[in-house]
Amino acid sequence: MELYSILRAIAALTLVLGMIWGGLWLLRRYGGQFLPTPPAKAERQLSILETLNLPPRHKLVRIKNGSQEHLLLLGPENSLELAPEEIRTQQ
Repeated sequence: MELYSILRAIAALTLVLGMIWGGLWLLRRYGGQFLPTPPAKAERQLSILETLNLPPRHKLVRIKNGSQEHLLLLGPENSLELAPEEIRTQQ
């Protein structure tokens, strides 16, 4: 009975290794034609224009979202978006 279990385990291992080898052979042979291709990347709308580190743990970040620019004050506990009017008066 013990010999039967060992032979069964060896047969199962051989089958699994054969399936892995066959899959790798197909992938090499057909160059991954069966794999789905990722969709084309769209142009990014969000970008970071500049950052400024402020003491002690705050950061001022200017971002662009499409055609709009935003000024964000980021901190460890909260975030604040400065209104566009505030940005214009401070320049």
